[in-house]
Amino acid sequence: MSQRVEYLLSRVATTIGEAKRDEYARSLLNPEDATRSIPEGKAMKAILEDVVATYGEDTAREILRPCGHRCIGESVIQKAKDIHQATHSLPEFLDAMNAQHIGGGQLHLEGDAIVVIYDHCYCGTAKNTKNMPPIYCECSAGWCERLFSEVIGKPVRVTIRSTVLRQDPHCAFEVTAY
Repeated sequence: MSQRVEYLLSRVATTIGEAKRDEYARSLLNPEDATRSIPEGKAMKAILEDVVATYGEDTAREILRPCGHRCIGESVIQKAKDIHQATHSLPEFLDAMNAQHIGGGQLHLEGDAIVVIYDHCYCGTAKNTKNMPPIYCECSAGWCERLFSEVIGKPVRVTIRSTVLRQDPHCAFEVTAY
């Protein structure tokens, strides 16, 4: 079983309970070879579809946001922090982030919000899994959440505006301070 699926299952245990985690883990075993799991994307899709159907999108969001927190690399966060320290304003920071193509390369301000735009889906699991449920994009929202909260040193709120998985032309996230 992949590390991503294992972490997703650990989030299920924390959010819903260990019995549900164990039920999902058993369901992921390959019926032709019980020593192997089904492919990562297919496993994550099956879990998320059931979580949404049984517990709702809020529970799925609670499970997925920390997955995105874990997905972002420490080197990306450190690079963003270094850029933040070297710049003198939010627009200058966003321009420097765009030059380094951190956060999709199309960061901009709209009022008090930072808008993060990706011209295509960057998530390998999502784009390589047929009919991945759009709730999976909460993982990417968690990625943005951790990036900006670590850089500015306080919690942020990330709202999904659009996603490729919803058949939108691009992914867009709105980041605001609490």
